[in-house]
Amino acid sequence: MPDLRAFGLTDMVAVSAALRRAGAGAQSMEEAAQAVVHHLYDGLREPEGDRQCVLARFYRTVPLEALDDDLRRLAEEGSGGDGLTPATRCLTLLATAGDEPAWNDRRRSTGHRVTPLASEEIIASFPMVAQLIRQFGLATSDLLETRPDLAMTLDEKTYNVFYVPNAVGSPHIPAQGEFVLAYGVQSVLGFGGMLPTGDLFAIVLFSRAPVPIDTAELFAPLALSVKVAVLPFTGGRIFRPTGTPPPHAVAPVRSGGQTSAIEQLLEVHERTAAEQASRLEEAHRLEHRRSHQLQALAAASVVIGSTLSMDEILSHVTEQARSIVGAHMAVVSLTADQGWAQSINTVSLSDRYAEYRDYDAQPDGSGIYALVCETNRPVRLTQEELLAHPRWRGFSAEAHRHPPLRGWLAVPLIARNGDNLGLLQLSDAVEGAFTAADEAILVQLAHLASVSVENARAYAREHDVAAVLQESLLPQELPRIDGIEVAARYLPGTAGVDVGGDWYDVLSVSATEVALVIGDVVGHDIQAATTMARLRHAMQAFASEDPSPASVFGRLNRFVARPDDDTFATAIYLLLDTATGAMRAVNAGHPPPLLVEGGQATYLPTVTSPPIGLAGCGPFAETELTLPAEATLLLYTDGLVERRGEGLDMGLERLRRLGEAPWANTAGLLDHL
Repeated sequence: MPDLRAFGLTDMVAVSAALRRAGAGAQSMEEAAQAVVHHLYDGLREPEGDRQCVLARFYRTVPLEALDDDLRRLAEEGSGGDGLTPATRCLTLLATAGDEPAWNDRRRSTGHRVTPLASEEIIASFPMVAQLIRQFGLATSDLLETRPDLAMTLDEKTYNVFYVPNAVGSPHIPAQGEFVLAYGVQSVLGFGGMLPTGDLFAIVLFSRAPVPIDTAELFAPLALSVKVAVLPFTGGRIFRPTGTPPPHAVAPVRSGGQTSAIEQLLEVHERTAAEQASRLEEAHRLEHRRSHQLQALAAASVVIGSTLSMDEILSHVTEQARSIVGAHMAVVSLTADQGWAQSINTVSLSDRYAEYRDYDAQPDGSGIYALVCETNRPVRLTQEELLAHPRWRGFSAEAHRHPPLRGWLAVPLIARNGDNLGLLQLSDAVEGAFTAADEAILVQLAHLASVSVENARAYAREHDVAAVLQESLLPQELPRIDGIEVAARYLPGTAGVDVGGDWYDVLSVSATEVALVIGDVVGHDIQAATTMARLRHAMQAFASEDPSPASVFGRLNRFVARPDDDTFATAIYLLLDTATGAMRAVNAGHPPPLLVEGGQATYLPTVTSPPIGLAGCGPFAETELTLPAEATLLLYTDGLVERRGEGLDMGLERLRRLGEAPWANTAGLLDHL
């Protein structure tokens, strides 16, 4: 069914052929016109099947003397009786089809049955008619004069469209409230031309679907097809007989033989154009699809390459493979051993296969899956080819639980050294069978996936090493300090990022003094972990000699600061006298400590110095504070308060409110946080 939103060359050819034959069997021009509007009203539809036209109408100018008494009376009333002659052309509603019953009988129309074109002033008073005439490329004088030479010239040249893309609010479309808005008219499209008699004919469509300009341009040639349909009646009967029509002498028209020859020529042209249009549109469709696939592939590559999480990589690959190529099922299987057993890692199913989403049986590697992995070559099969393939094993007892494979396209995942990593497979193409172009796109996506899988595995190996390293570097247990209760927790702040430069320490530096330290080296890798180890051990050594905060951080900064090294760390160091509660603090660019006392939480006002590791920084400023009895002091790293897309102030406020919640002891507070 033709769709006005996506009306193409093939649609134009098909509609042209149908309109050209609309006059077959008709006894009058009215009957032929009625067939034209009904074909358009009934045939233009949404993909879901709903009609797109609210109303379709066929108009033709008719000399006043050719009108019946009722129409002649309406014409005279419309002009006020001034300036009318027997030859005055009147734009007459010849046929109509629409949503309302009254719109399917021209005689029941109110106010639009006939419009006398007696003068330029009268024409201008009907804005839609005036605009239609202008867009058809006519002058109003062309309809006011009755010269045979002008009629012949216009007959051969005038085939145009009347186009109002936005009907709502248009000054050219009347009845805005009771018609345009009430019936949801979006666009108005008309097409037509001139008959050999010098009379204008026009078909006007009022569409509830927006009509693009490309569609409007394709309707201009349809006027010729309509002309062929009504041409036999140009010199004969205009209206369906309801009595005795008045005599109406007209100029001679083409003979039946000439009309037949025109029809035959049009048939040949239509058939040839249809074939060429079909090939052209298919090529255009494939090119558009290919362009869309390449754009989607580029977007997918950014997402796939931006994560080191294996689950995220494989999940995105399956979703994008199914979406980009167009399939109802996509699966990524990673090779589990040298026997080609597969581990089904991710599955993406359309709603068509929703009932199978809990299927979790693993392939044993003995069938067609293994063929792809053994050869490291793509396999593309229709459903018939798949069922007949010697390596196809089916699903045996699992057949009732596994989605059926309606055609199959599988490509290998290949490591940089040529080893097989697994395969990416699709089944049940949304449109027909999988093509060579689909295979090429899937091979590219599989290449991207293979690189990311290897990177994720390499990261996981490095991560495991770094995790062991960092675990060995952090305090295995905290010292027992008289007068204070100490607890600590270390948890990853982001999934997949639990290795880096965070550290903490509790150092007993004298009988009554304890140093509380927490820091964060920039980065989340082995380098950050090793830098953290250097800082922690150096700080312990410096604190054993002189535990004052400014001295420790000053020496620590000189130890790590190098002009050619961009390593730096934020940290906070508090020297607490457990007997008096007196504290001295140095804050090197770190989030402030949170003090909780009597159910109230506030941040301690410390002087913030530059981070450790910046060459040329001056002395670190100390802040003198007091830790009240029974109060709790919370030191933390930024991972506790930072969230993507959220300001730091919001995170700090959230932590402050959490600190005011009831808890039994310091360990309970940490568990709560």
